Amino acid sequence: MIFSLLPRLPQVLCISEHHLKQLELEQINLEGYKLGAAYCRKSLLKGGVCIFVHKDYNYLTLDVNKHCNEQEIEACALKLKLSTVNIYIITVYRAPCGNFISFLKGLDNIIKSIYKAEMNLVICGDINTDYLIVSDRRRQLDALLLSYNLRATVNFPTRVHNYTSTAIDNIFIDKQKFIKYSVSPLYNGLSDHDAQLLFIKDIDTQIDNHSEYYTRSINKYSVEEFKNRLSYESWDSIFNDNGNDVDVLFNTFMNNYLRIVHTSFPLRKVSRRNNNRQWITIGIKTSCNHKRQLYLLCKNSNDVTLKRHYKQYCKILTRVIIEAKKTWYNKQINNSSNKMKTAWNIIRSVTNRKEDHTASKHENSPDAFNDYFLTIAEHIAQKIKNRDTGSSMGTKNISHYLSRMSEIPFPDIKFKNTTTIEIERIINSIRTKNSHGYDGITTKMLKVSTPFISSPLNYICNKSITLGIFPTRLKYSIMKPLFKKGDKRNIANYRPISLLTTFSKVFEKIIYQRLLQHIEGNNILVNEQFGFRPTTSTDNASYKLINEIMKAMNEKKVVGGIFCDLQKAFDCVNHDILLTKLEFYGIRGIFLKLMKSYLEGRHQKVVLDNNSPEASSNWGEIKHGVPQGSILGPLLFLLYVNDLPKIGNNKAEMVLYADDTSIIVKSLNLTDFTNCANKILQDMKNWFTTNLLSLNEDKTQYMQFVTKRSSLVDLHVMYESREIANTSNVKFLGLTLDSTFSWKNHIDAIIPK
Repeated sequence: MIFSLLPRLPQVLCISEHHLKQLELEQINLEGYKLGAAYCRKSLLKGGVCIFVHKDYNYLTLDVNKHCNEQEIEACALKLKLSTVNIYIITVYRAPCGNFISFLKGLDNIIKSIYKAEMNLVICGDINTDYLIVSDRRRQLDALLLSYNLRATVNFPTRVHNYTSTAIDNIFIDKQKFIKYSVSPLYNGLSDHDAQLLFIKDIDTQIDNHSEYYTRSINKYSVEEFKNRLSYESWDSIFNDNGNDVDVLFNTFMNNYLRIVHTSFPLRKVSRRNNNRQWITIGIKTSCNHKRQLYLLCKNSNDVTLKRHYKQYCKILTRVIIEAKKTWYNKQINNSSNKMKTAWNIIRSVTNRKEDHTASKHENSPDAFNDYFLTIAEHIAQKIKNRDTGSSMGTKNISHYLSRMSEIPFPDIKFKNTTTIEIERIINSIRTKNSHGYDGITTKMLKVSTPFISSPLNYICNKSITLGIFPTRLKYSIMKPLFKKGDKRNIANYRPISLLTTFSKVFEKIIYQRLLQHIEGNNILVNEQFGFRPTTSTDNASYKLINEIMKAMNEKKVVGGIFCDLQKAFDCVNHDILLTKLEFYGIRGIFLKLMKSYLEGRHQKVVLDNNSPEASSNWGEIKHGVPQGSILGPLLFLLYVNDLPKIGNNKAEMVLYADDTSIIVKSLNLTDFTNCANKILQDMKNWFTTNLLSLNEDKTQYMQFVTKRSSLVDLHVMYESREIANTSNVKFLGLTLDSTFSWKNHIDAIIPK
């Protein structure tokens, strides 16, 4: 019933008049909750109060029974332990016939027994005192609670009966501590009293780091069991399938594989551990306890020998702790595949400089994140269409730009089937990680099973290639929002990190190798592109840019750089335009059909917290862009922008690193330089419009390069009647460039790191 009342489960349920005896109440199984505290009548019927706590939260039951008296005051209490704060909760019930003065005295005694000035206290329940009217009883109760700085929050009817409305149920809080809160009625249909929902916005209800979560039990014994079960799997259901439905084949394989995975690696509940303190051994704990005992002895003693022994013991213990930390951190670094990354993670963690870049505590829902990620490309494309009257798209169409690439048509792609040897080589080349897609399969699991699944995978992959169908089950991805900078409440300041299925990487790698062989064999990619290519890097791109600028300066030319920033470039790739370009580059026939199948029908969902079903959005269809986090995505993007440099001329050269686009403009005089810079930007604007990409004018910068003896000239570079920002330094692929190449700004930028 609770699931149907609320969009998410509350942390605590407080119930008045449960009408149960203690044994009866303990038999109640409320899904997702634990009985935290309770009071049950022993002589009279009905009445009673109880508190249920969500199973993922820790609490401490507080004994207040000695202050209770049936009918007059029935109460229970507990301390809810959250990650950053504790909240004390008291639930009370006063029967209509109960003595009110006795109720006030009992409530006062209960509060006094647990009260501390700094505590966060919530009192709630059925007090049978109407807060819709002003009465002596209300004044008396208010006076008592105000002495503890508690105030009523309910000002709406909580019981409607026979045309009368009363507010006899209430929640009392310290409004100075709980500044942002809301109280609303919950019409439950379970009682003649309506429930009240208290939502405190300024309290972090994140589950404590020591709470439990589920993981698969993977050890050397379960791995051997896994391999043993796989060895008995014949995969006859795949090899004996004479159909041409790739989805049926892959689903059959995946269902059998997952059955073996789930059987071999069962889920187990574990507690979160503080990895930063795993150097603490039992011996160190014992020594620390002994140190405290020595301290207490020294505190109450004037024995000089004892105090000298205590100081010596402290020095030895300090050295032991330092050595234990050193040994533990060295072990972490040496066992890591990326030692530098692990070392910096340890440094940030120990120095408390590690920032939480995830969105697990974001106030926006996972569906809000997913909607934003799915629709941002469409919004950008629509703005381009609305802004452009159609002249650019009409006169500068896709074919017009592609015709500059080559006068001779590119040959059709030639590809061959895969083999089990290639499958095994690809799987072993995939980087070992613990992360996984929605199916829960990690690369560790995949690598262990390689010898047993290479044959069925080879069969399915070849069917996929020859039929031009990419398995639907591999088109689903999980997105994790990662904070960039700015206001954490703004969804636009997060970028999605995609988690694809592990098997998707195998299929993509097979396609990638055939596509790359065709691209390199026919010299399709332009020399201006340095991103995501096997033989180039940011070093090559940086050298190209700096070398061209230095050459122009040595030739006494006016030289400047335009550093472009594209809005969500990878996400805005139009599938129809991309397929048109692929066909132009020789990706035709069945292989083009395969690429179309790969791009279409993809879905994603946002997950803010793996251990919370409520922190997951619904699946949404991806209609734009190349798959984020994929193997094929970057290569497809390079083909999408491959014809961009062809719009340049001998006075403007481009340096591309994927979507990072930089233009070097050089000329013999200022007038010609300005004209050339504005001309190239207009040509780029036309190309961007045609390809439904958008330049981020606020982040695009212009910088003139001069010698130390020269002075900068005030030049105006325009884009769509708007002047591009003129700057004295700019970031380029990790370098901070300044107008004279002094490198001072770059040195200043890297020293703090």
